Amino acid sequence: MGDSGARLRLPVWRSNDFALADATAWPTVGRDLLDEVMRRAESAGIEKAIVVSGPASVDKAKTAFLSGVGLRVEAEWRVKPLVQSDRRVPEKEGFDADIWSSATRL
Repeated sequence: MGDSGARLRLPVWRSNDFALADATAWPTVGRDLLDEVMRRAESAGIEKAIVVSGPASVDKAKTAFLSGVGLRVEAEWRVKPLVQSDRRVPEKEGFDADIWSSATRL
């Protein structure tokens, strides 16, 4: 690789909206769902799985489940509510935040 800064890219599977309606179902339904998706990803030659999840303060059951099946935290996102041009502050924060722009007023 030398000094070029090039990085080896491995095939990656990423689940961005891995959620259940019933938080108590992570050990059963969640496990079955994750096992099946992982099985399909492996058979497709995917070498790394990334499951996006909020912190334990947001979803304790999910983060405990993901830790229990061997998924570890490798990244962290930092977020900040933005004040809109009309100085309106979004009512929601984090994963539930609505994206608003002046284009929605048209």
